[in-house]
Amino acid sequence: MELLAKVIAPVEINGHIKPYSGKQLEVGLKYGPEWIKGSFNLAFFDLKEDNALVPDPLTFIQTQIGDRKNRGIELQSDLRISDNLSARVSLTRNHATQDYTTVSSGRALLIPDHQATVKLNYKHTQSTILNGLRLSLGVRYNGSTEDKANLSGYTVPSYTLVDAMAVYPLSAHWSLQVNATNLLNKEYLSVCENTCFYGTSRTVDAQLSYYW
Repeated sequence: MELLAKVIAPVEINGHIKPYSGKQLEVGLKYGPEWIKGSFNLAFFDLKEDNALVPDPLTFIQTQIGDRKNRGIELQSDLRISDNLSARVSLTRNHATQDYTTVSSGRALLIPDHQATVKLNYKHTQSTILNGLRLSLGVRYNGSTEDKANLSGYTVPSYTLVDAMAVYPLSAHWSLQVNATNLLNKEYLSVCENTCFYGTSRTVDAQLSYYW
């Protein structure tokens, strides 16, 4: 027990936790082909953070052990399907690791290996009562995660959520917007860190905006 306490002792200055510090390298490429109305963006990133926090499995107190590294690649595409319809697609692959003791490391907390989103946007431009109406429908995929520090061996399952949005111009100065998150009211675990937490259920809100 005494040895474990020494291994995971927090790094402090005058009783205070050190601030995060990090370095990131990012390289990107953008391609706009002539055969399609749209663009493709490819980015590679390599991030290293010092003084990363990790929960102590005995006391559940956040301590500072060492480094967190996140290396991955992201692909994003913006496409115009027609004059009224457009789409955005993004894919992200992460390889994130974190020090859990001074002698061991593993998969980082809360960070999924894979993420993906697809979003469709529609704008009504015909001269009818619906002129100016904008609709959006999105699908979000979040890959599995693990809590290596406290629940080693248990994987939080991946989940897919659907979101929607509608914006309608009431006049030249007023607009009404309705947002729906987790539209299908999916029940899912969002994260496990010492304790597991359910994700947010269906949420709908409305906004009335004035422009001048």
